[in-house]
Amino acid sequence: MQTLITQQKRYDYAAQKIRSLAPELKPRVVFDVGAGKGPMQAPSEQAGLAWHGFDLYPEKPSVIAWDLADPCPERGEKAGLVLMMDVIEHLLNPGLALDNIVNAMAPESYIVITTPNPRASRSRLHALFTGFPACFTKQDLELNHHVFPVWQHVLEFMLTSKGFEIIEWCQLRGKHTLPAPRLHPAYLPQLGKAVVCRLIEAMDETAISTDYAVLARRR
Repeated sequence: MQTLITQQKRYDYAAQKIRSLAPELKPRVVFDVGAGKGPMQAPSEQAGLAWHGFDLYPEKPSVIAWDLADPCPERGEKAGLVLMMDVIEHLLNPGLALDNIVNAMAPESYIVITTPNPRASRSRLHALFTGFPACFTKQDLELNHHVFPVWQHVLEFMLTSKGFEIIEWCQLRGKHTLPAPRLHPAYLPQLGKAVVCRLIEAMDETAISTDYAVLARRR
């Protein structure tokens, strides 16, 4: 298992994993869970893979409705790769959802999960002053239905208990950026916050980035 730090956004990271894993996938099928408008369809098909999109509320005709509290509606094929791009934090019962996803996967298949990082430096500062990690406030619950703060050690426990081997963790988007100098009263507070965030990140690499990803293989 390795830990990576990258400036990539989640879709770029997933596209890279599609390209690198494509030669060894059996079957050569991608299940994109939480597909939205299907941004991962093109990278999947360009890699020579069959793409199947799923969402609770499909936004295009080619995406199939799937409530993850239920078994996969696609019974004819198994997935060689499953994508869950910022999905797990929305789930009321992530353990049940993972059971249903595992049942839709072939042996030795892969899963890529991305999610907001509650250990991010910005999130820690937000929790210090409000009691809530960023992205998991009452407002986020109401606007985005973020109901499950996905702590890395908890996700690792959940995946390994479902029979997965963790291949890599990746801190996405990179380190907290320092604000550009400017003559404005808000500059010094912004700079101070950014410096504290960078200090936290220097002490703990899991604090780098507001998002993280995990790549795991089903045993």
